[in-house]
Amino acid sequence: MAHHAGTSRRPGTERNRLKILAAVAVSKEGATNEDLLRAKHAAAVQHLLSALDRYEVLPVETIREITLEIGMMGEKGLDYADPAGKYRLVHLPGERSYGLQLICLMYAVFKRFARISIRA
Repeated sequence: MAHHAGTSRRPGTERNRLKILAAVAVSKEGATNEDLLRAKHAAAVQHLLSALDRYEVLPVETIREITLEIGMMGEKGLDYADPAGKYRLVHLPGERSYGLQLICLMYAVFKRFARISIRA
């Protein structure tokens, strides 16, 4: 399933995304730095679309393992401001991710499983 950035948006959707990112991310500059979140918006959209595409082909069990691993990392805080690929996931070998990518992977899981549970 392809996702495009040019799709229509409901009013307040961008603000809600910013609040979600702020609620789950911890940054050296502060988790509620809305200016920084706005600056990261375009990158977040690309990471989210990539995550949604990735999850379309992965088995559910692998997705659950990735989600659990990110959740455990997130307990210590994820730095969405630093673009350095300082996070490594056992279930995504050979990849280095940064906080914003991991947050988008988590958000994509929530969207994917919400869609599955609605259809079930």
